[in-house]
Amino acid sequence: MENHEQEIQYWKDRYFSILNQNQELRDQNKELFENLAKANQLINDYRFKIDEYEQELSIKENVRSPSTMTPSDGIEDLAKTLCASNNSIQVSINRALTFRRQVAKEYGPGSRSKSLPSNFQEEIHSPAGPAKMYEEFYILGVKPEKASYVGNLDPEILFQFPQRNILPSSPQTRVIGNFCFPNGSKAKFIKFNESVSRINEVIYTQYDRNNHLSFVFTLKSEGNEKKFDFNEMANSDKEVLYCCCVVVDDLLSDDEVEDEQILAPKCYCIVSYCPCFELHFGVLYSLLSIKKIQRQSDISLAELTHISSQSIEEILQNEQIMNDEQLGLLEEYYSAYTFNPGEQIFINLQSVDGIEYDIPQDLSRLDALWFCPLLFSLLEFNDFFFLLCAIMLEKSVIFVSSNYDIASSCVLGFHAMLRPFSWPHLITPILPDSLRDVLEAPVPFLIGLPSPPPATHKKYSHIIWVMLDEPKISKRVLKSSSVAKSVKEPYANDIKKYLFVIYKTFQGHPCFSPSAEQQECALRIIQEIKRFWRNIIDMLPPKPPRIAEGTFLDIEDIGNIMLKKANKPDLEFLENLIMSQLFINTVEECYGLR
Repeated sequence: MENHEQEIQYWKDRYFSILNQNQELRDQNKELFENLAKANQLINDYRFKIDEYEQELSIKENVRSPSTMTPSDGIEDLAKTLCASNNSIQVSINRALTFRRQVAKEYGPGSRSKSLPSNFQEEIHSPAGPAKMYEEFYILGVKPEKASYVGNLDPEILFQFPQRNILPSSPQTRVIGNFCFPNGSKAKFIKFNESVSRINEVIYTQYDRNNHLSFVFTLKSEGNEKKFDFNEMANSDKEVLYCCCVVVDDLLSDDEVEDEQILAPKCYCIVSYCPCFELHFGVLYSLLSIKKIQRQSDISLAELTHISSQSIEEILQNEQIMNDEQLGLLEEYYSAYTFNPGEQIFINLQSVDGIEYDIPQDLSRLDALWFCPLLFSLLEFNDFFFLLCAIMLEKSVIFVSSNYDIASSCVLGFHAMLRPFSWPHLITPILPDSLRDVLEAPVPFLIGLPSPPPATHKKYSHIIWVMLDEPKISKRVLKSSSVAKSVKEPYANDIKKYLFVIYKTFQGHPCFSPSAEQQECALRIIQEIKRFWRNIIDMLPPKPPRIAEGTFLDIEDIGNIMLKKANKPDLEFLENLIMSQLFINTVEECYGLR
């Protein structure tokens, strides 16, 4: 018994020793960050001083001719001052680099320092402006005082960054809330003694795409933003805002009921014009992980005595919705980086691994490589190719799944594979229950839908239903015989045979986290499909034929010219494609008429 108590005391002492060491390291890290901030401020001050000197020099050069300027005029002193300032800037930059490398070495991923580029001076810049990485961040959910209500609850904005005055009842709040919680938001009470495992699951969970509900929905932008300069990239015209969401079950404070906890969903949401989904979700997972580490630390102290519902309640009541480290991450991601090809992003964090990401030089596949591997893993190849052709021919398709990531990835994955064509009709990656009336719309659409009521698909026979929760992958695509007959597939130099071999890499289980091989195969599929679409566009006549009576394009004449160039096995598909609005819009863009 005595030995057992000695062992317990040893591990308690050991725990407190490690806890003290950890606190010392955090203090050192905080000091390093403060020094780095001072160094960056000094650099900005010197840059401002250089600008003043350059302006003064420019004025003197304009006022005086070279023959009248002598060292006694102060130009020599000015030059010495400029050189001194440059040297000071270089020293400051070297200091900043030293701080950053030290932080990365001590606290970065795997305790390895990141090799920073030699042109680090160019990476220190002012807030990104129109090319910033994201526009807004939200936490949405239910407030504790309302969580005891029965039924669906209207989610509210619990936190936003940057801070803006948005009323809880504003249209923006309602719209974002509806899409973040398309099936509504419900809170529930759980008995502490009966649900310890569920509480532990909430507290100790790992945050990644495999384990949590991560999905993307889109909102129409106001259209007054300056467009990106990258035409091949998705959303280069900033037509939509991507809303990247992670929904988690979280514990809420409730001191009214003893031995019970409130469990309610919260949504962490980044809103951005940039399709850097891997990076956006990496930031969201880091925000959640930081909160988890802080909460675990607080709970560990409580466990030294006795973990109870009361001790958890005390922790929740004293907990801030966002701690300093989380706020620092949001601020740095918002202000310190711009969205540009080749931009290197390195965000060091104290509690969890830092965030490292290089924006690729080729931005044309940013969205596709996030969505398509999962899409490929959910459908048999013949069904995939049929759906691709059906969407090109403007058939309405609804992807149904209780997993919003699966439904939205199918919508946005197929949308990505249409480029350089573009879907001209209604598209929504996730359709909330409150907006299901749009299924009655007499226009083509691409929609991601939570599981529908029984027999819904029978009511809409013109729609292709893709039931992604169906266990048998061969039975997921439901279509009427008339729709099946109307969808023509191209031969395209036996493209199906070529793609089928690559596509087999994805069969087996949902591919939330693709391997390097699967990423490479996804890229090859995307490139091959894009090549075929390009070949179709290349058949357009050099000069646009127009209707004699006016300036409108003669689409029929354009179609006849293209059909004469086409291979015979592709004619039926092309005849149907040429009559689509999708094709007409692309032709107008090619001839500069849009």
